[in-house]
Amino acid sequence: MLRHLFGCREDEIAQMKKQHQREMMKLALTIVFVVVMLKLFKQLKFFSMLEAVMKLESGNKPVVRVRYRDLLFISKKSEEDEVFIREMDKISWAFVGKYGRGYVFEQDGEELFVHKRQFLGLYDVYSIGNKEYFYTKTSALVQ
Repeated sequence: MLRHLFGCREDEIAQMKKQHQREMMKLALTIVFVVVMLKLFKQLKFFSMLEAVMKLESGNKPVVRVRYRDLLFISKKSEEDEVFIREMDKISWAFVGKYGRGYVFEQDGEELFVHKRQFLGLYDVYSIGNKEYFYTKTSALVQ
């Protein structure tokens, strides 16, 4: 029936179907790739994270601040959590306790929650939750 409509042989029609399927598969994979990359860049601030990893690997600091605006710190996964706690102590935040995968720090009666997650399975990323308060209390110390 298709042969009569298009004036093509059946093998040509089958070949056109296969080519169409390949094109649709390429389009679907491209869309999935773009969505995954956008999510990765947004969630992990990918370029900033890679820059911080380079600083961490090339320097002798156990903890590196990713960017001041995002309030992310990064350390090698092999480092103990105590290294990050000491880094926070340097900028006047006292360690109160651990809460799940997070840490609670205190300064002048105000608490700060820091969430810990992994990056590339080799690094620990510490992100500060209450950014506005952190900015006002530590802006001069962290710059």
